[in-house]
Amino acid sequence: MGSYLIGTVSDGSVRIRIGGDPRDVTALRLIDSYGGAATASVIVQQAGIYPVRVLWAHGTGAANIELWTQDASGNKVLVNDRAAAGGVKSYAQRTAGFQAVAYLSQASPGPGDQEVSRRPKIDLVINDDSTIVNPSSIKLSINDFAVTIPNGAVTKLGKVTTIKFDLAQLLPATSLQKLKLEFTDTAGQTYTREYSFTTGKSTGVNLLNAVKGYWTFDKGNLKASVGRDLEFVDPSLTSRYKFGVTGQGDLASLPLINGKPAKVILVPYVPSDETDAQGPIYKRLGLRMKHDIAPNGGGQKVNQYTIILDLLWGENFAPVNYGALWQLHDLDNPGDSDMYWQGSSGHYGKSNASDYVPGTAKQDRNQWARVAFAVDLAANPPILAKYINGIKNWDQIIGTRGHVDSEFAMSIPEIILFGDSDNEQSDAYVNAIQVREGRISDEEVAALGGPDAAGISAASIGAGASSVPTPLKLSLSRGATSNDLTIGLIGGQGPFTLQRRASLDPGTAWQDVGPVSGNSVTISNAFAGAQGYYRVRGQ
Repeated sequence: MGSYLIGTVSDGSVRIRIGGDPRDVTALRLIDSYGGAATASVIVQQAGIYPVRVLWAHGTGAANIELWTQDASGNKVLVNDRAAAGGVKSYAQRTAGFQAVAYLSQASPGPGDQEVSRRPKIDLVINDDSTIVNPSSIKLSINDFAVTIPNGAVTKLGKVTTIKFDLAQLLPATSLQKLKLEFTDTAGQTYTREYSFTTGKSTGVNLLNAVKGYWTFDKGNLKASVGRDLEFVDPSLTSRYKFGVTGQGDLASLPLINGKPAKVILVPYVPSDETDAQGPIYKRLGLRMKHDIAPNGGGQKVNQYTIILDLLWGENFAPVNYGALWQLHDLDNPGDSDMYWQGSSGHYGKSNASDYVPGTAKQDRNQWARVAFAVDLAANPPILAKYINGIKNWDQIIGTRGHVDSEFAMSIPEIILFGDSDNEQSDAYVNAIQVREGRISDEEVAALGGPDAAGISAASIGAGASSVPTPLKLSLSRGATSNDLTIGLIGGQGPFTLQRRASLDPGTAWQDVGPVSGNSVTISNAFAGAQGYYRVRGQ
């Protein structure tokens, strides 16, 4: 019993949940880390066994993860180190005969989502376990008003039940929405899952902040405007790349974008016979892009996404006359690119998977274009839509890649841009790159239009990509002679609300305690009175 500080360190992304069933998306999320060390506190009110789920995503290179508890003096003890005093025991599974119930494995909009469309696309996934969901029992409400689920919106395939439809009613703008999901299993037991999300002003796709990564190279480096910084595949080759302004200096001959100078990066083509002590140079060129998108579409990879680029293919290129865009899978030993620009036709594709089909739009060499790829491998049929300057050329998948978690799905946590094992490559000049969670529509891509020296707008989803608040950081302090707990707030986007719930069970809803005024809030008698679990929510 008492307060426990749980910590982790890894070379990849880590998510830790705790609760009655930590597989459930409504379970308490302790840690979301994108690498390095992270800690979080949890208060245990009753001795017992508490289920914990640790999800770790590893990219390339050496692999490592640690999980520990830490005492007030800063001493760390690895979880399940039975020889160390004060260690926390762990077990690989529950006791024999334990009956796990169905759980909500995916939700969009999800718990705590911000800037959600006022007319969201509902996408909920329930997984059977020892008990089986009765699809006809499913009920949904928002703000205590029943939602009519359209015929055909509930489907069951094996142990997975999916509820997917567009909400008919318009939700109030910029306000907290409470979603309640109810269902029964074949034994007649009823289950409830409740959580909240906050709407924005748009009626477009679900998340106004669906832009997960955005890079413009305005500062002459790989810093991100949204998300995480890009990285060179091999930092020792940094000097091979070039930052500059179109029409100026070393890039004086490079075309302007709509008559305006643009800040760009050059990812160069290097002949295959050019080597160093580590081997061929070209195999170690490219940019690592950590996209920060969780698995979706019912798979273990990113099956629903959109990538947009403003780019130009330059005059230095391999004899095959192609340009390689990205490698999506098997990044420890990457092979061919999973998408190419074909210089002879001016179109994009992948042989035996996504045809280089002629369309009304194409991109010639030494010409700026805005190219977009909107993917939904969970659709029926699966879709990989390719666009040039807002005009769609093709969206069909042929061959063996038309399924969830295929080679067209993005690996987690990263992909490699402009990498190719066969050096079927050209000089690539890039003004902006943007990655979004989910597949955006033909109309939304059309609204983005062609390349722009100012970068890629997020207007089609209602929010400027550069308007990202500083992440909220919390500090905890206890009075020397009292049982009061003070939570300090730095950064974030208010107004903030203190919330509490009495249990970690996913079915227990968060309750508002009250608004947070100023930069701190104090919980009176927190260590002696009625205890519970607290969180601070912002905009």
